[in-house]
Amino acid sequence: MIRRENPARVAEIVGSVAETSPNEVDAVVWAADAEFRRWRATALDERLALLTRAAEAIEDALADLSVLLARETGQVLGDCRAEIGHAVRHLRWVVATAPAAFADEEIHDGWGNIVRQRRPYGVIAAIVPGNAPVLLAMIKIAPALAAGNAVVLKPSPLAPLTLDRIVRLIGGPLRIVHGGAETGAALAGHELVRRVAFTGGASGGRAVAAVAGGRLVPAEWLGGDESRGWLGGDGAAGWLGGDGAAGWLGGTHAAGWLGGDEAAGWLGGSDSAVFLDDAPFDDPAMDRLVRATFATGGQVRMAARRLFVPATRLKDFVEAYEAAAARVLVTGDPLADGVTMGPVISAAAQKAAELMRGDDCRDLGRFDADPETGYFVRPCLVVEPDPRDPVVSAERFAPVVPVLGYRDEEAVPAAATNGDAGPVVTVWSADRERAMSFARRFEAGVVFVNCHGQTGVRHTRCLTAYVRNCVIHTPPG
Repeated sequence: MIRRENPARVAEIVGSVAETSPNEVDAVVWAADAEFRRWRATALDERLALLTRAAEAIEDALADLSVLLARETGQVLGDCRAEIGHAVRHLRWVVATAPAAFADEEIHDGWGNIVRQRRPYGVIAAIVPGNAPVLLAMIKIAPALAAGNAVVLKPSPLAPLTLDRIVRLIGGPLRIVHGGAETGAALAGHELVRRVAFTGGASGGRAVAAVAGGRLVPAEWLGGDESRGWLGGDGAAGWLGGDGAAGWLGGTHAAGWLGGDEAAGWLGGSDSAVFLDDAPFDDPAMDRLVRATFATGGQVRMAARRLFVPATRLKDFVEAYEAAAARVLVTGDPLADGVTMGPVISAAAQKAAELMRGDDCRDLGRFDADPETGYFVRPCLVVEPDPRDPVVSAERFAPVVPVLGYRDEEAVPAAATNGDAGPVVTVWSADRERAMSFARRFEAGVVFVNCHGQTGVRHTRCLTAYVRNCVIHTPPG
């Protein structure tokens, strides 16, 4: 049995779910495969109708689900509402986009006639972490079911409760298993699993890759926590942007869908924000940066977790950053009004975060919490640590952020992407063209200019990742 405590009040048990043994995983996958064989023959309109009903059911339960998510993960309530709201919007976007994305494509030329069909894989294993569980699950579940696949979801044992309830609301060929690494390995390695959709850290990614690769099963690494840390734009309530709601920074982005084929390799790391010597340190920009840095207690993949600033402006930056934190950063009970950062998700995360605090660790914001009764860590800015220090180079999920002063602009692209760093970098400058030119120097999967995590569009690749191509060819004439 997996019992989930409230990270803000660890003596309080929020709920429990039954752990799924490897033998039980086998039975679940076999049942999902049987459901797939019926589901793939269902008309697309019927599949999309199920997703429409699911969106309505989740939206109707939004208030209760948000409180449950806050209690089991420690995310502030506004963030939980925003995350589930974005999951609902993503469901509806899939419903609207799927007919065109899954339509047959006809090609006629002198070599013959081709019809390319989009066909489902079969059983999809969807494995998600605990720091944005609902959204990260939905960007897998919705397109997979729309395409005609069955899905077996394995959430983190640190955040199983809300997803367990949502799976029951969705219904259809969607099942859930609970457990840790052993359960995940049994699922990813099952003979009937035809594709693995994974989000998580580097160590988990390597384990899943070894299992899936051994069977030559396609795996999509929608890694880390790409749904968080949105900075800038005119985001919806709860996603910091135009309305400045607590905890999220965002625009009209696509919940992490960045287009192209860069999803492979989205595993772990610490994304960097680079400020050129003309970047503004005004109050609105710094307020957004602080919220981006400490969204979900700094436990998110795509947050500004390493800051590079010209050495000549470092003192001004630190002062502006501390002032912004004093304005917007309040650590406390995630269900309380005005709180913008809750606890970290576990005792292990709390211990790891405390070990990262350096000699020049500047505590930030208001701290209305008790680390003895909850997994609270006071957020801090580590000024000029050794670049080899784990707080700079290692994968980490903690409310501890380093700021480094640089003297040679030409050396920044290498420094910002070294070590275990992830593939996302943001470049900030008052001169957009200069920032665009500088962005081209980074060996990174994605570089944002004057925003963080804002894509502006969804990409149909998030649907076509869950179908395989079947080509029918006839001779010319």
